[in-house]
Amino acid sequence: MSRSNEPNGGQERRGRSGFLGNVGRDVTSLIVLIVKGLLAFIALLFLTIFFFFSFTDSLLWSLVLSLVVLVGTIRLYRWFRKPKPEPEPEPVPEPEDTDPDPEPARWQDIVIEEVRRRRDRKYLVLRNTSDREWDLSGAVIVDEDGEEFTFREGLLIAPGDDESLPVEASLDVSRGKPVTLKTQSGDQYELLWSSSLHETNTDN
Repeated sequence: MSRSNEPNGGQERRGRSGFLGNVGRDVTSLIVLIVKGLLAFIALLFLTIFFFFSFTDSLLWSLVLSLVVLVGTIRLYRWFRKPKPEPEPEPVPEPEDTDPDPEPARWQDIVIEEVRRRRDRKYLVLRNTSDREWDLSGAVIVDEDGEEFTFREGLLIAPGDDESLPVEASLDVSRGKPVTLKTQSGDQYELLWSSSLHETNTDN
């Protein structure tokens, strides 16, 4: 049992010694780098001191000027090494919405098919030219003079069917007059007149 455990134990010891060896090498490299940097700084300092001393004949002024030059050189080096900020990407303009508003367009399916007159009542015949059923409950008919008439509740027009709706006699819904349909949601749309529009008098 003890022999079978020896390889693992030896491998663990070698792993620890390898880790410590890497750490020792990293510390040694860091120390060497610091020492080299200090030596280079001291050498440059002495060179600049001797350079300025030949002009000023003052050791103190030579030391001050040397420190100013060295610190300024280090700052310039760090400023040039500083990464430049990347330019911000230009905002991509959103595509313009060129599609027309589909809400009013649906009422193009409703056309005025016929205007019927019977005694003192006027009937507006609306036809659904689409393949969908439309609910006109609560919708309002408005003529060019602003007179309004509200459709009854539960008014559904099946696809291809027409609906004869009595309207107020005061409403001017004669042929060619503009007629506006105002829905419960507040949308307004001028109803189209059917090309086969005609007026029928059924008094007789």
